[in-house]
Amino acid sequence: MLKRGIFTKKINWIIANIADAVGFSLLDIWKRVSKCRNPEMTSIKKILVIKTDGIGDILISLGLTRLIKKLYADSKVDYLIRPKSSGIAKMTPDINKEIQSCSIWQDIANVLRMRKYKYDLVISPKPQGYIFDHMLAVFVQGKHRVGYAAKGGGFLLTEVVPWQKEKRIDLLMADIARLLGSAGKNEGIALSIPSEGSIFIDKLFKASNISDNDLKIGINIFAGHPFIWPLGRFQEVSEKLIKNHNAKIIFIGDNDHKEKVEKIMRKILFPTISFVGKTSIVQLAALIKKLDILITVDSCPRHIANAVSTPAVVLRNGANSNVIWGEYCENEHLIFHNVPCSPCGKKICPEGKRICMTSITVEEVLAGINKIIHKVKEKKDINL
Repeated sequence: MLKRGIFTKKINWIIANIADAVGFSLLDIWKRVSKCRNPEMTSIKKILVIKTDGIGDILISLGLTRLIKKLYADSKVDYLIRPKSSGIAKMTPDINKEIQSCSIWQDIANVLRMRKYKYDLVISPKPQGYIFDHMLAVFVQGKHRVGYAAKGGGFLLTEVVPWQKEKRIDLLMADIARLLGSAGKNEGIALSIPSEGSIFIDKLFKASNISDNDLKIGINIFAGHPFIWPLGRFQEVSEKLIKNHNAKIIFIGDNDHKEKVEKIMRKILFPTISFVGKTSIVQLAALIKKLDILITVDSCPRHIANAVSTPAVVLRNGANSNVIWGEYCENEHLIFHNVPCSPCGKKICPEGKRICMTSITVEEVLAGINKIIHKVKEKKDINL
């Protein structure tokens, strides 16, 4: 029986257990009747990775993709993604092709068309597993189907990766590669920025009067969930960084948040810069690479900063386990408060107070920045 603890809703736990009970029973009957056995993991040439979640989650999976490419040197790895993540393949040689879907129904239509590719291996790397992704692996007729199944759907896979509840995300990705036969270590994310991305940011910097010698601090306020830090505190941090360090504050983010960012900027006593909504994913990566420090909530820019070796101060919410999603890179200073209700596993704070974020103080964030800022200034002095 699936463990109740990893389900936020009891009904989901009940449905998953019923689905697994029926699925495994039918699979057992089918194997007995057809005398079918799982094929051996040999001659892997065509691989599909199903990653229809956020950009940050896709970036996390790139360490796994690198291990797979080392294991199957002649293979080609395709990614099924959302359009918002388009462009990641341009920044890594490990991805052969991006296949984009806007919705669940388009996912199904896509994988039915993709049967002609005859994938040898389909990987569903979402931590804990996602039964719909496993279904897509079946629809695309993947010869081998590998993934986690802690939340059900293991009967749809040919190989199930053993789930360990409290294990860091990069190590969970490495476990998938290990099941496939890799003995390598997950070396993390690494992005190579195309020249057009860097040229675009250079033009933006020039138009905004930003020079190489300026202390460039980026701020990402929003994430794909409402667990954000109080906006007035970002204002206070910005003002102190400009006043004490003569920093150039650059706001980044999606166009959806443009109005809210502009509202904050109007309240800040000093001039700031906004590149919100002005960059593609490739251009955003080029921008973050050129920053000296990034201040961000736990979202896509955090993982981009890790991938391009930009120091980051990360304000983590308590919705998900800090053991799994906590600090996994030397380039970041993570601020996390282990409040009693964490991890709640929910997108909206069940208490309505967001104490995991509101308990983080301005002083803590500034202290985290100060741990980084002197190293940045020393480096700039050397380059002068």
